[in-house]
Amino acid sequence: MTRVFCRARAAASAAQTGRAVHPTRTARAARLARPARAPRAAALAVVLAALAGCAGTTGTGAGAGAEASASPSTTSHAPLAFSNCGFDVVIPSPPQRVVAIKSTSIEMMLALGLRDRIVGVGFADGPYADAWAPADPPPVLSDRVPSQEAVLALAPDLVYAGWESNLTADGAGDRATLARLGTATLVSPSACREAALRPDPLTWDDLWAEISLVGDVFGVPDRAGDLVAGEKARLAAVAPDGRGLTALWYSSGSDVPYVGAGIGAPELIMDAVGLRNIAADVHDSWASLSWEAVVDADPDVIVLVDSAWGSTQKKIAQLEGNPATAALSAVRAHRYLIVPFAAGEAGVRTVEAVETLAAQLGGAAAVTRGARAMDATSTPARAVLPIALAIALVASALVALCLGPADITPGQVVGSALARLGWGGEALAPTQEAILWELRLPRVLAAMLVGAGLAVVGAVMQAVTTNPLADPYLLGVSSGASLGAVVVIVLGASLALPVAAFAGAAIALVLTLLIGGTSMPNRTILAGVAVSAALAAATSLVIFWSATGDTYREILGWLLGSLAGAGWGGVAVAAVTLAVVGTGLGGAASVLDAFALGDRGARSVGIDVRRARPLLLIACALVTGALVSMSGAIGFVGLVVPHAVRLVAGPAGRSHRTLLPLAALGGALLLLWADTGARTLFDPRELPVGIVTALVGAPVFALLLRRERLS
Repeated sequence: MTRVFCRARAAASAAQTGRAVHPTRTARAARLARPARAPRAAALAVVLAALAGCAGTTGTGAGAGAEASASPSTTSHAPLAFSNCGFDVVIPSPPQRVVAIKSTSIEMMLALGLRDRIVGVGFADGPYADAWAPADPPPVLSDRVPSQEAVLALAPDLVYAGWESNLTADGAGDRATLARLGTATLVSPSACREAALRPDPLTWDDLWAEISLVGDVFGVPDRAGDLVAGEKARLAAVAPDGRGLTALWYSSGSDVPYVGAGIGAPELIMDAVGLRNIAADVHDSWASLSWEAVVDADPDVIVLVDSAWGSTQKKIAQLEGNPATAALSAVRAHRYLIVPFAAGEAGVRTVEAVETLAAQLGGAAAVTRGARAMDATSTPARAVLPIALAIALVASALVALCLGPADITPGQVVGSALARLGWGGEALAPTQEAILWELRLPRVLAAMLVGAGLAVVGAVMQAVTTNPLADPYLLGVSSGASLGAVVVIVLGASLALPVAAFAGAAIALVLTLLIGGTSMPNRTILAGVAVSAALAAATSLVIFWSATGDTYREILGWLLGSLAGAGWGGVAVAAVTLAVVGTGLGGAASVLDAFALGDRGARSVGIDVRRARPLLLIACALVTGALVSMSGAIGFVGLVVPHAVRLVAGPAGRSHRTLLPLAALGGALLLLWADTGARTLFDPRELPVGIVTALVGAPVFALLLRRERLS
């Protein structure tokens, strides 16, 4: 007690001499504080003077030395006082035991390297940003606002809340009570309950000042300065979109949408990326807006805020299930931009939200052309184009059935089909019936199934690996199938070729996943390249040592890809595989769309990347293995078709719900005509179909590369 009173007297003496408490820290705090009333200011001055004197008085003797050694931060920093959301806050020394509530406050501390001072967290809005996610996450008190008792049990010296509404008697404790119990409180200034105390409007300078204030509170101003400089540099690197697109920031609500209004973080973010907020005239940070107003504004894009309690998928279902909102241009064209909830509030992730939206506007999501011009291409892509491709495919199949050494007319094909169905018609001569139903039809169906499967798998692989040059054979599947096929051909067991090829493909997949894993796409790709090279070398070795003249041609034909041996058994296997696995891939369209945002973006919208990627890769490998076991390695179909479809379909083709069925139809059409040409152009000789697809695919892909400038 004697030491305390001595320090108080020293503080009073210092105050009488007019010595400042800590001008740098208090001046910076004042930028975010509103002037306190005179009586409160006087009281604060007395307290601060006493605290400053205590902090500045040098103790003597062992006791003083021990205290300085135990808590260096309490002796090296002067007290800090400021008004926060209208509440007078005094921070005697940098807090060491902090309970942080809401992601904005938790991640502010993590970004400043203060994980060691967090004793508990509550009400986190989602996963932490990768940039500062700690190896040892802070203890979680509650997934909602923790109770006052739970907070006080940790003996914190500060409760740092993202929303002022977190600090109530039925929440973490009201601010006055916590102060009486010796626990200071801090609230993000942009989240004050009283509108007059919030920034109006929120500016980037407000955010930089908040970071600086928090740095001062915790005694790490240099870290805060570095963080502000880094965020400013990231923001300066973002180029705003110049098309004048209008946008709705859809946060939550079904009957009445809760949206980003004109003076808060959503407006700040949208303005930075060049979007015009349809609710900009509403003078609030957030507001309830009628659906009628939304439909009347007809925004070009819709920003969806993703959270555990209001997922992107749920919002999309709401928008597409309501007849009124389903007519919105953005909904019809699936022009959705996605931002995680934690990044959509004012804080250290606000610049991240700008970068995320800018990346999606720049091509990672649905918006890539002028707003209204998108509508002109989206309707044909989703309605006219599939119908046109389907009609072309049916007509092409009929033509392909008629082409060949044996002349069969379309009328004869139809008549024979009707006769077999018992609906009249006229059967053909036995030899023509055999040619039509046992040779040509299985081959035509095989070409369509293999082409469709390879194109779909190619589109999926490009999405999962985020690599525009990915194809179905990226994981070494074709090399494994080739090795299995060559081995059984050399052994004279060609009847077992499909089984051996599929087994080889499966082994190649297992090796690739064991070596490269699935957590990092680039590592998986490199592992696939290595496995493919090793298995190709093994295949060459088997051919060199064991193949004879009788088997060379069969091996060469298989390696180049051929449908000459297609039969009803192979068609059945391919059909069942596509029906089962292909349907599953189609059902994962929304997951594939999320992968276009990158792993971090996919996680932010609720996708379990570590689980989804291996499942999709395995599904792709199963389809590819089944198809390759029947046809051999037919190149370019899975690489070229997805890009061609995206080019023709326009912005709508960036949605996998549109892309996958169009790719299936396009792949089927391409391989059908390639195989028809392979068996008829040099009649009676026949080319391996892989040669034809390479001759057609290579120049077409070169043109696509030139036009789209893929990287």
